[in-house]
Amino acid sequence: MFFVEQFFQLTLKYLIGKRYGDFPKIHSLKSLFELSKDDKLINFYKQNLDTFREIELSYIASRYLDIEYSDTIAEKSLKLAKEFLEMVSIGSDELYRTYYKMLDKNEEFFSKAVEIAKEIKEKAIKIFDDCEVFIVGSYARGEHTLSSDLDILIVSDKVPEKFDFEWYSSLVKVLTDDNRINIHLVNRKGFKELERAYTPRISV
Repeated sequence: MFFVEQFFQLTLKYLIGKRYGDFPKIHSLKSLFELSKDDKLINFYKQNLDTFREIELSYIASRYLDIEYSDTIAEKSLKLAKEFLEMVSIGSDELYRTYYKMLDKNEEFFSKAVEIAKEIKEKAIKIFDDCEVFIVGSYARGEHTLSSDLDILIVSDKVPEKFDFEWYSSLVKVLTDDNRINIHLVNRKGFKELERAYTPRISV
């Protein structure tokens, strides 16, 4: 699944870079499709929104979580990748204008980072009862840019040591529908081993 996500991400960046000489340093498929300003590609994304959301979630899940994917999800994602290959094209000169508009939105997004994390914590408590929530990653390090993601770590004994992608995907969709937010789920036992990797962190 990670390689499927990378296929979409890098292909879109290649197409944008080939035409404009550069591409935005982001990994959000939603944003890359929007920046293409190609109605055909954007409609393709919208028509397959649920599958693309699962593919986008695999970016964080495959890199940081011990997770398994079902054959159904993998086959559906590969089928989508093959369809995408048959239709890739870019046809707009508004890439940078659109990109800067997106950065303006992200400036507001990061100004509300703690507030957003608190809203996610409220939802997480309803699911896990007893849990700790932190902002981690580039924002916690004070190194984020307007094209960064917001990483939220949830630590709870009710997070299983190993879980499948369907469980993770469905839970993330309950917590947030914003593709700029990466949800990290770790149980307390696992957190002891990963604590250094999640330092520094901001308690919410």
